Amino acid sequence: FKEKVNISSAFDKLISQKNEDLNLKHILLQKSASNLRKSRLDAIPKFKRELINNLNNLGIKEAQFEVELSEREEFSNSGKDEINFLFSANIGSELNSISKVASGGELARVMISISYLCSDNNSVKCIIFDEIDSGVSGKIADLMSEMMIRMSKNCQIISITHIPQIASKSDTHLLVYKQINNGKTISKIKELKTEERVGEIAKMLSGKKVSESAIKNAKELLNL
Repeated sequence: FKEKVNISSAFDKLISQKNEDLNLKHILLQKSASNLRKSRLDAIPKFKRELINNLNNLGIKEAQFEVELSEREEFSNSGKDEINFLFSANIGSELNSISKVASGGELARVMISISYLCSDNNSVKCIIFDEIDSGVSGKIADLMSEMMIRMSKNCQIISITHIPQIASKSDTHLLVYKQINNGKTISKIKELKTEERVGEIAKMLSGKKVSESAIKNAKELLNL
């Protein structure tokens, strides 16, 4: 009871102390957010330059890209910056938020270009692409696969894809399929052997009815 009485009588002092601690932490938080903003501003020119170069290599020859920073009122675990990526794929088109102006294929190429830059960071151990190749095919898909190969030198790359040019570049192929057991659908996964790899790539090339030319093409893609 004596302890409770002492706490009650020193309540104003306790509130004052807590407010001082809170103000100190706010100052430290503001300083951390400012340092983070400075680091972002320092990194943006190189990031933008390398990203545009990657997009040029992936066929978007007139790509324009900007990083827009604005300050939020509240703090978050990523500081106080609101970050917006602005993009344009064509000369004469105004830069706008990438979510509003990029097509599926353009968005895929921007995403893999950003991932490519991130793969140089030693803290990135694994990158998973879930149909990153959506909206692209042919030469562009082949260029994306070459980027994935270079990325795999620094970190583990897992790619879920239906594009033969990308699937064929993998060191290991895993087939995801479904089975019905006792009225329930179960997803399963298995590692493919050489001939199975050829068969699955050939299916991507020609559909359910696999032709001899598709098998030959699959072997060429797999360098067999």
